[in-house]
Amino acid sequence: TRAHREYQLHTWHRLHLAARSHESTPPPTYPLSVESITRVAALFKEGGFHSFDGFASHAKAEHLHGQSGNYDWCPGLDLALRNASRSVNRGIGMVRQSRPIDVAAIARLQSDGMPLTQKGPISPIEFAVVGSLYLLREIEITAACRKHLEFEASGLRVTWNLPTLKTDTRALGAYRTWTFLCTDPNLRPVCPYHSLLRHCARLKVLAAGEGLSLLDMPLFPTVAGSEVDKPESVATLVQLTRMIGSRTVSDTGGQLY
Repeated sequence: TRAHREYQLHTWHRLHLAARSHESTPPPTYPLSVESITRVAALFKEGGFHSFDGFASHAKAEHLHGQSGNYDWCPGLDLALRNASRSVNRGIGMVRQSRPIDVAAIARLQSDGMPLTQKGPISPIEFAVVGSLYLLREIEITAACRKHLEFEASGLRVTWNLPTLKTDTRALGAYRTWTFLCTDPNLRPVCPYHSLLRHCARLKVLAAGEGLSLLDMPLFPTVAGSEVDKPESVATLVQLTRMIGSRTVSDTGGQLY
């Protein structure tokens, strides 16, 4: 999907700059070179990424047909990508599973609705609560728009139009409905109806202040009204986990979320 492609290209660009952070004037990300591929791959390997080939495929496509220009592709670049792929994927093991977050504890936190990271989503508590209740991945909740929600005030229900495929966040058609949970005092903090109602009131104020179309806005945007990327989503959840006193790093130094 477009959002996934942009995330992967953005990640490649960030790692390209990180690999050249010691240089006062780093070369542009494109055209790719054997050296730039090798440097970026080294950071992918260090970070334990499990999907290097997907990032590399999008970077190659951007090199050939991207906004920066249409550059030639040579056997040397193919060889560099193959070598990089073998190196990054060698001995990588199983995908790391994140620990579950304590949604109830997060819902009891106090917040003014401002992001917890520089480019994170507004309403971070509601972001975590409804994302968990609707069983959404980071890429699915950040790709959602306000128009994908429908409130039914008479029944205190909220229906979310969600993707039907995990591989395409824009392929909508799976409707999931929650009713209010406030009749149970223990569930009141995690009520999806009132969590989304509270958040959408903030979203309406943001849309008016930024002069944006409310219905077309990302459901959980940045304070500027733009779409949040996956690293900022993860960073927000990690920060919330710290705020409730849970560990975010294992005894061996690995990330738990």
